[in-house]
Amino acid sequence: MLTDSPDVCDAAPAFVRRATESIESPYDWQRQLQRWNDTSTAVALTLPRLLTRAASYDPEAPAVVCGGLTLSYRELDGHANRLARKLIGAGIGPEDVVAVALPRSPEWVVAVCAVAHAGAAFLAVDPDAPITRIAPILADSGAVAGITADYRRDSLPAPGTGPWLSIGPITSWDGDGDAPLEVLDARARELVAEGADAPLRRTSGESAPGPAGVWAAPLAAPITDADRVRPLHLRNPAYVVYPLESSGVVRGATMTHAALAHLVVTQAQRCDTDPDARVLAAATPGRDTAIWELLLALASGATLVLAPAGPYAGADLYELMLDARVTHAVLTPYILATLPGAEPLPDLRLLATTGAACPAKLTGIWSAGRSFVSGYGWAETGLHATVSRALTPVAPHVAVSIGGPVVGTRCYILDQKLNPLPPGVIGEIYVAGAGLARGYHRRPAPTGERLVADPFGDPGDRMFRTGEIGCWRGDGELDHHGRLGMLPIGQLVGYGDATVLNNTAAVWR
Repeated sequence: MLTDSPDVCDAAPAFVRRATESIESPYDWQRQLQRWNDTSTAVALTLPRLLTRAASYDPEAPAVVCGGLTLSYRELDGHANRLARKLIGAGIGPEDVVAVALPRSPEWVVAVCAVAHAGAAFLAVDPDAPITRIAPILADSGAVAGITADYRRDSLPAPGTGPWLSIGPITSWDGDGDAPLEVLDARARELVAEGADAPLRRTSGESAPGPAGVWAAPLAAPITDADRVRPLHLRNPAYVVYPLESSGVVRGATMTHAALAHLVVTQAQRCDTDPDARVLAAATPGRDTAIWELLLALASGATLVLAPAGPYAGADLYELMLDARVTHAVLTPYILATLPGAEPLPDLRLLATTGAACPAKLTGIWSAGRSFVSGYGWAETGLHATVSRALTPVAPHVAVSIGGPVVGTRCYILDQKLNPLPPGVIGEIYVAGAGLARGYHRRPAPTGERLVADPFGDPGDRMFRTGEIGCWRGDGELDHHGRLGMLPIGQLVGYGDATVLNNTAAVWR
């Protein structure tokens, strides 16, 4: 849906272009790299606008499913707006950070949406993580408030500089009653006169009223800058996420609303979501994958299917995906490997791996009968900087691509002197584009070290130094080869042309 609108995406994604041209001179591969990085761009919208826009497609459609509870988009909007107005009443707004320490649940979804509508940045915290993990994050974030369940308040450290606010169990919306139908034409008026007093839902793909000519009642008036304590701008943070660092360093990546718009358009283009989609939410709160899952559903008018709180994998997750008719799932290769099989999941249309390069064995198990893709990225790049084309089974010794650059993203493979390297040559992976984080929250020094000037972009552009290595393939996608130092920079691993490789120095130096 989003990709059909001219105010969201202004060009077709470059990943659909196949690399059919042969490399005939040292200069041709330079032009090829430029083409592979010539991705489309998104017209940025704030997260509240994205959420409100998707909800308005069909307010009565299911937004969140958790066990026996189903919240429609109207109910979710009502709960979130009511909580958002409480946050605004407490003086919370853009540039503020609000911690959300809730397990995977409808309450978590409502709280995240409420913080977004208030204009603040949400910081998702796993309440079941060790206190030694939670306390440094809350202290570093400087959160002005936190949202949690009442029974957890006493077990959590203080959220930065403010109090914990309690959210009660979400059941159903207890607002001010049903809004009237909006009648669009004469036939609709006749139907209402004949007793058609229930809202009629729009089916997916319709751009006009349903057969009866009647829309469900519109959503309540959205929260705007007139309600917020400060105006909300695209440069303001939408969320802060603290990735797990092997070094133990605590630093939060600040993602802006402008960056989120590119993530949402990437999802719409690569993941084939629509209002009939049912998106699995099984990631741990506090991980950026949980944010990806939430936006994959709620920004496209689909249904978010919540797995029960706590770690969820293996046969239990498999049964949930089967029983809940999950159509879209994003899982780490480790979790995917715990599932017993793929054949009895007829509803699963899109399966994506994230968090690590996909092992070759999984392509043989999961690629049949669905679109199976591999994504890779970092918290500083909005989780996915690359997404592959649909994967097919490969031999056990063959590396599985992590994909090509996503919407609004450019990928570089560079040597120690920041010279681009041709396909088949190992270098450090750098990521540039509008989807990058604004920086590390309240930490200018590491921001300057990892988010550096982009010598290949426009003045002021930055690129993220990942500290990981890879190489271009011959088809415009990337292979991942681990952390910096695992292989020497400049090593030839394939895909290249000997003439090109021998002339690299002459071209770039």
